[in-house]
Amino acid sequence: MVLTRSQRKANMAQAVAVAPLRENRNIFSMDALIAFVELATFRLDYGTAVTHLDVELTVAALQRDSVESYLRICFALVPNLEVLELLLFPPPTTTMFNRLTLPYIQIFKANIPHRSLAQFFTNNPSLRAVDIASCGRSSACPLESVDMSHVTDIRCPIECSRGIVHEGTDRLRLDITKPSTLPSNLLANRPVLDVLHVLTIDFIPTNNSILKKVATLAPWLCHLRLLEKTRSATKHIARPWRNTDAWARSLRHLAYLQEIVIRTAGSLSTVPGDRKAERAVFRAWVGSTSSAPHPTIYTVTVWQRVDDDDGGIVSQWSRENGEWKGIWMDNPRKNHLPLFK
Repeated sequence: MVLTRSQRKANMAQAVAVAPLRENRNIFSMDALIAFVELATFRLDYGTAVTHLDVELTVAALQRDSVESYLRICFALVPNLEVLELLLFPPPTTTMFNRLTLPYIQIFKANIPHRSLAQFFTNNPSLRAVDIASCGRSSACPLESVDMSHVTDIRCPIECSRGIVHEGTDRLRLDITKPSTLPSNLLANRPVLDVLHVLTIDFIPTNNSILKKVATLAPWLCHLRLLEKTRSATKHIARPWRNTDAWARSLRHLAYLQEIVIRTAGSLSTVPGDRKAERAVFRAWVGSTSSAPHPTIYTVTVWQRVDDDDGGIVSQWSRENGEWKGIWMDNPRKNHLPLFK
């Protein structure tokens, strides 16, 4: 049945009357996006109440223009937004961000190609944390020429990091997005990150100098997570820590490090599952058998023999009152272990 304008208006008024105001909004379908725009247009405080917006849509080719149009309207209806998460599949090149200003935005996560985001980062100096995915098809990252100094918490592809990461960054996550990437090469010859205290970085199993490069880049680091790209790995390749002495030296160069977390498809010891051998490895890392133990490390956690982000063993060693104690967890799952994500 076709509704008249007055009937549609009455239906909308009824919907608005029962729709609660919420600070957090999740939009996971085109119908939900349209419904939100209609309600927030009819009743402005429905949109102005929103401070956290999470949009995740799979967009068919014929829907692209319509989705972009509705998103433009949607963003205009949420002027008090502080957190925006936007994941569109497939990721489109778009101009919708070029003139978008959100005066209170602090956290932004998106999988949009970087050339579509450059102006947005310039126009929104209130941003403090960004989480951006693959750069797209650009040969050079378009964000290299953008001033990102107002953003101190960054997650980005390691291939784009040279232009994005700056000396004021205090939290950083670097993801490998290209199979040919060797992280240690991209960390070389860069300004020291004096205030960086939390780093999560992807690595490949043959990248023997990864910890040494990290120690040079961020000598004041407190928390480090090394996440192996398992698709490029086999269980039998020697990992960087196989050279125990070199690994321990690099750890000691991180003189303020409190915690190190590692996820790997390999094993800590030459005999997988040998806890006595693992204990010897841990003790060598932290120097508990030498006259100069590491001054600050209190936790070492390794998820080893990972298979497609599941299975394996989590080995964790913690120092309490000067004494190291270990615990193990068999066959964990990634969704139960946020520490390794």
